[in-house]
Amino acid sequence: MRVVIDCNVVVSAALGSAVCQAALAECEHHHVILLDAAILAEYRPVATYPKFKSAIRDRMVTLINDVVAVAEQISVPSDYLASAAIRDPDDVIYLIVADVGGADLIITGNSRDFVETTYGPARVITARAFLEEFG
Repeated sequence: MRVVIDCNVVVSAALGSAVCQAALAECEHHHVILLDAAILAEYRPVATYPKFKSAIRDRMVTLINDVVAVAEQISVPSDYLASAAIRDPDDVIYLIVADVGGADLIITGNSRDFVETTYGPARVITARAFLEEFG
């Protein structure tokens, strides 16, 4: 499977969610994670938020580095326009990377913003549902 992973899954994994940790590990070892500079630009600052204890921030950096090490880097054309809309404009990049990279899944814990079950050919799925189906 080709997957795009929402930042909230990485954050939840760093905060100790066993489900999100297992989903990340499953993706890293058995699937293709799609990543681009804009998604990475969302991941990295979260790891510096002062609201998180130092150990959590360190764990986030490690998880992000692990994802980056195995991810397929996608290059989104600068004039690319998303074919779908989403409630949070900052999350549109996940739809774009999914589309450009030919993703099968977008893994997220954010059902408030990802209200559709599919965006183009990419199905939206929670980390728990991902593990139940593919883990």
